[in-house]
Amino acid sequence: MNLRDNTDERVLWTTYPSWWQFSWLYFFSLMTGLRSLLFYVFAIPGWVSWLVATVLLLLIAVLLRRWAVYSFTSRRLLVRNGYTGREIVALPLERVGEVDTQQGPIARMTGIGTIVVRDTSGAEALRFRGIGNAQVIKTRIVAMKPSAETQRVAP
Repeated sequence: MNLRDNTDERVLWTTYPSWWQFSWLYFFSLMTGLRSLLFYVFAIPGWVSWLVATVLLLLIAVLLRRWAVYSFTSRRLLVRNGYTGREIVALPLERVGEVDTQQGPIARMTGIGTIVVRDTSGAEALRFRGIGNAQVIKTRIVAMKPSAETQRVAP
C-alpha cells in the first residue's frame, strides 16, 4: 500500500537521518582534505587525487543521508527509499509493540539516537537511525499506538 493510494492515511512525521549520523564520513573527508592541502603546500605530486577523494567522500555522505526516509502516519510506521519512494519496511500501528531508543557516546554528544521498534511478537521490526530528539519521537510513536481496549472494541 502506497501513501498516495490511501487517502485517509495522513503523514504525521517524516525525516531523513540527521547530518550527524554520518560524522565519521566527515572526519575522513577532513583528513583527506588536509592531506591534499599539505601535498599542495609542499608541492608533492598527488594532491589532486586526494582532493578528488575528499569530494567523493562528501558526495557519499550526502547520498547516504537521502537513501532512507523515516515516517509515521495515522496508520503505520515506514522506512522508504528516498530516491525511489519504494517502501522498505512498513509496520501497522496495531502491530507496534515495544519502542526503545539507543544512543552511543558520540550520538549522545551530537543529540541523535536510534529508535528501535519491535512488533507485538517481540521481534525487531524496524529502526529509525540518526534521529534528532529521538526520545520525543519515541514518545509520539508510543502515543499513536492503539491501546488494548481500542483494539478489542474495533471490529
